[in-house]
Amino acid sequence: MLMRHGDYGYGMGLSARGENQSDNIAKQLAENNLIPDVIVHSPVKRAVQTAQRVHDVFNRIAGKDVPMVEREWLADGNYSSVKNVATLDDTQELVLAVSHMPNIESLNESLTGDYSSPGNCQTYVVETQAEHWKDVRKGSILAIFQPS
Repeated sequence: MLMRHGDYGYGMGLSARGENQSDNIAKQLAENNLIPDVIVHSPVKRAVQTAQRVHDVFNRIAGKDVPMVEREWLADGNYSSVKNVATLDDTQELVLAVSHMPNIESLNESLTGDYSSPGNCQTYVVETQAEHWKDVRKGSILAIFQPS
């Protein structure tokens, strides 16, 4: 799953709207049984805060303490790609990546061939075939969740 961070304010942290967006998306994902094995996120403040809020909702609603892992390659300007995804632990089948533009665009294009620009907190659920993350192939978008 690929999630763009929530709406942010002057200090580049989440705004009240961004907090609500993050909580709303997490609730939608939980209601659809899309609780990841791990949340990987950019070290940038708004992505960290989005990931933490999503984590807290999963913990509260589903009783699942989803691990959070910071990844520098998800930071602004690093143009994340499938080669970076290959560094993920193979025991984790469902991963939520929280990042920024253009990284979400780049990952989505690498994984599906689709180039689109998500709005704040918009989340793509992508299915790909692979026995190991290093062998990930092009897949397709199964669903797109939008914050209300």
